[in-house]
Parts: sequence; structure tokens; C-alpha cells
Amino acid sequence: MFTHWMIKMAFLLFYLRLSRERAFQRCVYAAIALNTLIAFTNWTMTCLQCIPLDAFFHPALYPDVKCISRFVIFFVPAILVSLRLIMRRHS
Repeated sequence: MFTHWMIKMAFLLFYLRLSRERAFQRCVYAAIALNTLIAFTNWTMTCLQCIPLDAFFHPALYPDVKCISRFVIFFVPAILVSLRLIMRRHS
């Protein structure tokens, strides 16, 4: 996840240097903010899906643990990516 964020940031920062046009720069800054928000959400969901995190990998060791529903874990990142694609089409 960190690598994807870094690669996207590298391209976005490169795009920022391409044009001095204000509208283009604002779009790039919005994409940077959206990229960071999605990455932060994914990292948070990964780290906090089960407390302790080891319970996700070894559920037999933690019979009473509470975890986020797998539906949420699988579909929230997909929804966020879909939002990014929708925003890209309208810009």
C-alpha cells in the first residue's frame, strides 16, 4: 500500500511541475489530497480490522475477539477507488 501511494505521489508531483496554470494545479492538489485520504483509510482499516491484529491471522487463538466485518474490509477500498475513477471522469 505504501509503495502504491509513493508511486502515485511521484507522478502527481511530476504533473504539478508540468503546468503553471492555476486550475491544473488545483486539480493536482485535489488528487494528492484524495490519494492521501484513500491511502490513510486503507492503512487504518488494515491495522484496526481486529484488535489485536494477530487475531485476524490466527482466529483460533482469540475466540472472543471483535473484528470489522469482512464485507467492510473488502468493499470500502473498492468503493473509494470507484469514487476516484468517477472524479477522474468529471475533471
